[in-house]
Amino acid sequence: MALKLIADGGSTKTRWILTDCGNAAADLTGEGINPAQLSEEAVRESIARQLQPISGRFGEIEEVWYYGAGCIPKVIPAVERIITEATGCRRVTAASDMLGAARALCGHRRGIACILGTGSNSCLFDGNLITAHTPSLGFILGDEGSGAALGRHLLADHFKGLLPKDIASILDREMPLSEAELIEHTYRKPMAGSFLARFAPFVHRHIDHPAMRELAIDEFRRFFERNVVNYPDARTTPLLITGSIAVNFAPLVSLAARQCGLPRPEIIADPAPRLAEYHR
Repeated sequence: MALKLIADGGSTKTRWILTDCGNAAADLTGEGINPAQLSEEAVRESIARQLQPISGRFGEIEEVWYYGAGCIPKVIPAVERIITEATGCRRVTAASDMLGAARALCGHRRGIACILGTGSNSCLFDGNLITAHTPSLGFILGDEGSGAALGRHLLADHFKGLLPKDIASILDREMPLSEAELIEHTYRKPMAGSFLARFAPFVHRHIDHPAMRELAIDEFRRFFERNVVNYPDARTTPLLITGSIAVNFAPLVSLAARQCGLPRPEIIADPAPRLAEYHR
């Protein structure tokens, strides 16, 4: 039996699908991994822990495709080596989560593929490869429209006294945080983007409040304006988006795309099975 292991790795969670000629033999969800932000040892421990339930249970894995957040060229050799150690498979390919999203969302057709999750990203895909890519630049310089950006925007407005008093009081009650704690988590601890993204659900819970609705739409417009509209033929090319933020804020994401003159996006909640199908 020809087993393939396909991973859709985000900063918040990682989905592993073990397939036998397209049929799922195992489907696991584990913790998020970002090799660009974590030490090699932390990545090794996380991957070993996540793959332990399938280790040796289904036979020899012949091929692994790992698409992950933070899989920049500099860290890819280490990620491939770690997965080889964990699985015993010698045909391991690690690539960016953006390429994985493009292959899952677009299949073999041309399109603009986007991720709106803990972070954000986008690319123009020709049905095989990425042909244009606006760099995300991470939660400090970019990641517009992401969970991290929503949290960053919310907390910055809150601590600068720019939120309306009623919603500021609710935030203090539901998710109390001191300025010192904010600085500690954002500038001194690892995975700061994931920390900021924890506040995106607050925006979603209170989306009927005008300030929260305006904040969200503003972030989604910024994502499209700064990352998508300048791709060739962006206004006539299919637009496909995945990620927890895109799914949970779907009506506002669609509204922001329309305001930017883009097609109505196709929002896909679970790209992992489509990625496994791509590699069938």
